[in-house]
Formats: sequence, structure tokens, C-alpha cells
Amino acid sequence: MTENSDRNLDRELVSNCQHQNQTETELNTTSAIALAQEISRELLLDKLLIRLLEILRQTTKARRICLLEKPGDRWLLIASYNAEANETKILPPAFPLEIPTAIINYIAKTGSSLILENAINKGEFVSDSDVKTQQLKSILCAPLLERDFNGVLYLENNSIAGAFTPQLDEYLKIITAQAAIAIANARQYQQVANSLQGLEQQLTTQTQSWQQSLRDREASLQASQAELSGILDIAKDAIISVDSSQSLKLKRV
Repeated sequence: MTENSDRNLDRELVSNCQHQNQTETELNTTSAIALAQEISRELLLDKLLIRLLEILRQTTKARRICLLEKPGDRWLLIASYNAEANETKILPPAFPLEIPTAIINYIAKTGSSLILENAINKGEFVSDSDVKTQQLKSILCAPLLERDFNGVLYLENNSIAGAFTPQLDEYLKIITAQAAIAIANARQYQQVANSLQGLEQQLTTQTQSWQQSLRDREASLQASQAELSGILDIAKDAIISVDSSQSLKLKRV
């Protein structure tokens, strides 16, 4: 890069950081704690993920937000927001990735956040093929670690450099720490709900089986009573005798 381009980049970073500081005044430690508590109260996973994306969209300059997890040997995208399409998606876990996997793997390995002011021109990922292909600028990537959830949050703004600040990262740590716990809890809640639903279905099926068995026995008993009633009707107008084989015989009179 030339000296003039370096100066231009520095001026852009300073300008964007000043603008970012003005727009982030609403997100402080108190508000971050309040938002984290709000997230913790949501038990339904889809609603939790949507609310998390809404909070990140409203409190950061991210034009693209991705939430990933690694349940096995590869990263899967489970939720995303795209400002260009103004679209929030809760995705099936097998959805393919379209973000720099080298950065995601770095976060997973180090367990700490990463801020890139201008990824295409500065930092340890300038030679990464995904960064070069997408001409990426501002990136903030942070881990979401919980005993039952191994995830990464990826924020991107490809319009300006220096969109994310260390101060923002500190506030987001409060939110993402609770988000990881809330996601794990929501999944456990869903598992319990599914188990209860399965038990309820089994109980319903068994009850229906018992009811059918009772109806069958009642029908059989009614048939036996009708048969016995017919025999008695015949017997009251007949003479009962015993033959040589000790069998009862009815003879109408």
C-alpha cells in the first residue's frame, strides 16, 4: 500500500470509530446485563435465536450476523441475519457455510474474541482466500462456550472499516456468555418437552387400547348374556332329563 492510501485508511478508521462510539452509547454494562437477562428468560430455541439476532442487529453495526456451532467435526450455521436482504433466518444445522472458516477455527482454538478493522488490508488473515474473495473489511468474531454448546458468533460489515470496537466486544461478552447458557437450556427444555410429548402419546395409545379391550369384553359379555337368556327362556317351558351319557336334555312341553 502507498503512503497516501495508508493515510486514507487511517482517516477512514478514525472517522468510523468516532461514529461507532456515538452510536454505541446505548449499549453499556447495565444495558448489556439487562439484555442478557432478557435472553435467559426465553425457553423456546427459535424465539431465543431470533431475539439474539435482533439484539445484535440493533446494538452493533453488523451488516451480517452468523451464529455457528460445531456438534461434530464441522461447523454448521444455525442462525443468520443479512442487512442487504433485511432477513433473519433460523436454519437447519446442515446449512453450508459462506464465511471464512479459518477465522472461525482460530476463535475455536484460542477461545478468545477477534476484531479485524480491515481484514482485506490488515491483520493475520489478509492472505486468506475467503477474505480476499469477499473483500472483507470489518469483522468481529467471538466464542460462545458452554458445557452443552460449542458455538461462535460472527459479525461482519463489508461496507466500512473499523466498524467494531474493543468496547463493543466487552459488552457483547456479557450477552454472548448468557446466550450460550440460554441456548443449551432451551435445547434441554425442548428435549424434555419432546420426551413428555412422547410419553403423552404412549399413554393416549395405551388408554385407547384399554378402552377398546373393555368394549370388546363388554360386547362378549352381552353376547353370552343373550345366549344364556335364550336358554333360560327355553328351559322354563321344557322338561329337563339326563340321558345315559349324563348329558342334560331339554324337551318342550
